[in-house]
Amino acid sequence: MAEAIAFDIAKELITKLSSPALSQIGLWWNLKDDIDGLKS
Repeated sequence: MAEAIAFDIAKELITKLSSPALSQIGLWWNLKDDIDGLKS
């Protein structure tokens, strides 16, 4: 749970403070976390 919150915060920071390319990386990072969460 805390890990998901940390990923959401990181994604928001990346989205707000970086270029569009890094924003896409942040979205993929969150997607990977979501997929890992579904596996467990």
